[in-house]
Amino acid sequence: MTEITVRIDMEELRNIYWGNGYQRYFFGPTTKKESAWLIVAVLVYPFFAWYSIRLEDYTWFVSGTVFFTLLVYRFIDVARPIIAWKKSVTDFLTDAEKTTTLKIMYTDEFIIHQQDEITIKLNWSMITQATITDRFISFEKSPDTFLIPKKSITEDEFQALDAILMDKVQHVERRTV
Repeated sequence: MTEITVRIDMEELRNIYWGNGYQRYFFGPTTKKESAWLIVAVLVYPFFAWYSIRLEDYTWFVSGTVFFTLLVYRFIDVARPIIAWKKSVTDFLTDAEKTTTLKIMYTDEFIIHQQDEITIKLNWSMITQATITDRFISFEKSPDTFLIPKKSITEDEFQALDAILMDKVQHVERRTV
């Protein structure tokens, strides 16, 4: 059985999760278009109100309010998954800071993830997907995801874990970050 003791590098974990800009509500990768439309709506809405008061015709005000409300709703709809993801990552990082012992042990039949007193033993067939990058290795058994930063283990351990995951897991994705 091969055993890897993971030395948690909190700075690297934070950098992996927060370094790519996905945590931003405004002008993040998934909210860029909605943020631009929201700014346009905020700038145009006062003109709807002013024009409505000037003409004493409230259809412009009602139309502007409906338009603005729909854009705010769309923005919230797109930002809601980011809010939930950010909360789950914050909870994960808080738990990771409290972790004193983290070990990965594996053989040809199974892998064991031991975090403090919690031990999870998985057969290789139970792992649904693995992701290998130049910064970390992660593997999933729904609903759990296990992430091991490269800086938290030695280069030899990283290469050995990379090789066994490539050999034993059916769906492995290689990415450059």
